[in-house]
Amino acid sequence: MIAQMENVVFTQLSIPEFRRLIQQELEEFHKSSATQPETPATRKILSLSEFCEYAGLSRQTAYKLTSGQKVPHSKRGKRLYFDREKVDTWLLENQVATHSEIQEKANDYFSKKPVRRRA
Repeated sequence: MIAQMENVVFTQLSIPEFRRLIQQELEEFHKSSATQPETPATRKILSLSEFCEYAGLSRQTAYKLTSGQKVPHSKRGKRLYFDREKVDTWLLENQVATHSEIQEKANDYFSKKPVRRRA
């Protein structure tokens, strides 16, 4: 790598040795900078089949949700597309409260509610 090149005195290298050293460095650079293939989890825009796989839904359910406009999507011609960030938000929008969150809300409600007295 570059750290290795810093320790080499170039005036002592022959031209073939210098070329070989540069070639090795370039090969290592290309290996380290190779891009990873996109997967449904890393792509920003998902197709219908990728959306189904990502959300764990059947195609039939996905079509039902899109026709009812219950899931954020875009349509270009006959093809459906989904923004992964919007899908993530949609998947998490109906979170169920834990027992401790429900208890905390109940305590807040009763601590702020005025006490009624019968006359």
